[in-house]
Amino acid sequence: MQFPNTNLNLYKSFIAVYETGNTLKACEHLGISSQSTVSHNILQLEKQLNVKLFKSHPRGMTPTRDGEELYWKMKPYFDGIFVVERNVGEFTENSEGVIRIACTTNFVVYFLAKHIAEFRLKYPKVKFEITKITPQQTTEVSKNNDVDIVISTLPVKLEDLTCIYLCTQESIFFTSNKFAHDNKLQSIISKEIYDSLPFVGIDGYVKNENLITTVGNQEMVFQMVIQGIGIGWCLDNFLNICHPDTSIFKFKVEDVNLESYDLNCFYYKKYLTKAVTTFIQDVKLSLGL
Repeated sequence: MQFPNTNLNLYKSFIAVYETGNTLKACEHLGISSQSTVSHNILQLEKQLNVKLFKSHPRGMTPTRDGEELYWKMKPYFDGIFVVERNVGEFTENSEGVIRIACTTNFVVYFLAKHIAEFRLKYPKVKFEITKITPQQTTEVSKNNDVDIVISTLPVKLEDLTCIYLCTQESIFFTSNKFAHDNKLQSIISKEIYDSLPFVGIDGYVKNENLITTVGNQEMVFQMVIQGIGIGWCLDNFLNICHPDTSIFKFKVEDVNLESYDLNCFYYKKYLTKAVTTFIQDVKLSLGL
């Protein structure tokens, strides 16, 4: 087989500049120190292809129409090359890597914290990039391979996309021990009593006849409820993981069913690096999967 005389470093520089927007960040992405090397590679590639790939401006570089076309044609091939390069050799305590994770709920960050901490004890040179996305972005992010792993409570069905069930998140009503004692709450209360109690809710979720305020996430609900101003709800695992030593009172309400959420992990096997593969294996082992 006769291979074309192609300098892959030119294309690597091009892709890095496209994805980061400037030569400085491209250098960090490529692990090199010289911006002039990246700039030279871009000029050489433009000369070789006889097209202008980027427009320069004070904040960085934006691709031209030819640059856009080249990127989307070359990206699938270089995704494969990058994966091969990152997977050569054994993964040891001295191995380096970056694991990119997108999550759709604040709880995922709390869920991941323990697993990331344990993983970095074994592989201290591995870094993590965690991005918050909306549930509606789950399919788009998975399809574009913008991250290595997507953790979401929504189902995603795409060709070749692997889905792993991680755990089920049960919701629970709770309040402070003092509030429960002062209001003589039992482990199960009636809907009438429930509607009479001051309620701290998350905007767009469970409603209550005596809603006193809405907040943005479960951490904010917890911080308000624990002060003894009323009741609220959140994921039971959130309380167990994030506030295991806090004195709280959990209870149920007759005829009020809170939702549960299945937490799933999505990824493309063909794009997995050894760092990501090892992390997924460790999480599954920790969860008994």
